[in-house]
Amino acid sequence: MKLLGSVLLWVAVAASLAPPQRARHALGAAQKLNVPPARFAYIDSKLLAEKGVKLDEDREALADLKTFGEGLKVNIIDAEKLRGALFIADDRLDVTDAFLAAWKAKPSRSAPLQVPAVNIPAVGAAFINTNDFSNPETGIDKLLKVFKSIEKEFKPRRDELIKMRQRLESGSGDRKRLEEEINQKEAAAKAELDKRVMETTGPIYEDIAKSLTPFCKQHGIALLFDTSKILKLETLPPFDVNFPAGMPDVTAAFVSAYNKGTR
Repeated sequence: MKLLGSVLLWVAVAASLAPPQRARHALGAAQKLNVPPARFAYIDSKLLAEKGVKLDEDREALADLKTFGEGLKVNIIDAEKLRGALFIADDRLDVTDAFLAAWKAKPSRSAPLQVPAVNIPAVGAAFINTNDFSNPETGIDKLLKVFKSIEKEFKPRRDELIKMRQRLESGSGDRKRLEEEINQKEAAAKAELDKRVMETTGPIYEDIAKSLTPFCKQHGIALLFDTSKILKLETLPPFDVNFPAGMPDVTAAFVSAYNKGTR
């Protein structure tokens, strides 16, 4: 099972398509990254619920899952609750079926869970910030080229809206009618802009997603946590697991490798 959070881009009509962000030091693609091993495994709570194990409602099942993780000496995380913020590059960390089998093997609900022998590889976990893909200084070249093209395409409409706003603020003409016209034009422009962005960047993001797997394999990374989605999340469900110390941010390394075509 592989889970990839879609990389979305919201662009305001009167704003820059790629606002500046903090610059990063780009690492060469050939340089082996230092990604310490992390003891993680994951389950899919949605799939478990479909099979009758509802972790949000069943405290005993949740306790069994905790026992399962402790027996395997891994931190269990819920891929379903991290949907959109987690990229899984190594399916060997999926213990959903193994836990389900152990849970069903219990002679009674109150019986202790027997933890099976499951080989969980000690592979790395890292952070990546997909927002930085559109960083005008250190972002992905293909995306920046598209953004510049779209910005040029929509500039006349943006300039028109700016002038209309200036007229509205100056108090000239029928203010109510002018404001209605501005709102209509802004809504239409935003709808077309969103559509255009999705059409032109969609194939690039698909290629980026495909490129993450070989990149992760090269550097021994099993899980990528998108900091643009989990910035306010300090712990990982379902057990408030803390991120291990020393987890690196590989954004710059991935962008550099992708731009060089050596991903």
